[in-house]
Amino acid sequence: MEDLERILTLGFRGEALPSIASVSRLELKTCARGSQLGSLFAINGGQIVTREKIAFKPGTSIAVKNLFFNTPARRNFLRADSTEFNHILKTLRCFFLAYPEVHFVLVHNGEELYNLPAQPLDERIGQVFGEKNYQGLVYFREELNDIVLEGYVCTPDQTRGNTANQYIFLNRRVIVNRQLSHAIFQGYGNLIERSRYPQYIINLHVPPQMVDVNVHPTKMEVRFANERAIYHLFLSA
Repeated sequence: MEDLERILTLGFRGEALPSIASVSRLELKTCARGSQLGSLFAINGGQIVTREKIAFKPGTSIAVKNLFFNTPARRNFLRADSTEFNHILKTLRCFFLAYPEVHFVLVHNGEELYNLPAQPLDERIGQVFGEKNYQGLVYFREELNDIVLEGYVCTPDQTRGNTANQYIFLNRRVIVNRQLSHAIFQGYGNLIERSRYPQYIINLHVPPQMVDVNVHPTKMEVRFANERAIYHLFLSA
């Protein structure tokens, strides 16, 4: 129970991978750093059909094919392939930005879309957002007791017509918080035109006991012990 009050992981208890494996043909290859051999698991509809040792470099590879092949009724609730993939891509971009020290490779329908080596955050942003967007970002850092706020915000001339490139990470977990987003917008004052939105990647580091991450099943909504102090930190930074 004490661990639940000081969560620094993403907070999920391992449900996602078994759930996906139960409705798809999933192949997982993994190898721990320093191990001589890795492991291969092939799972069809929740049943393990292959389990063996293989030569594999350190890391993990997950391939999901024929999603919902054994539950065709679920396919009726899916939208167009492009729409569903955009949801996946949106989620993965959060991981790309939250963990720049991790090497990510994304392959979709046989095409390699991303190959992001471990790199500093500023370089990762350039690859995810594009160099043109990255050039308009400015680094900042602000501290208040045990709270650290740092990241990149765009200059007023690099705003966009939508909120696509806005990311707030709490202890490397992406969150959605209208009050904090409002504080960022207010920080620009009159420098931003109407119907324009700033780009930002902000990392908020807070002692885990000061935040409740179990407000919503997606873990994207959180509750702070001192919401007002966090808001003013965003506003002043």
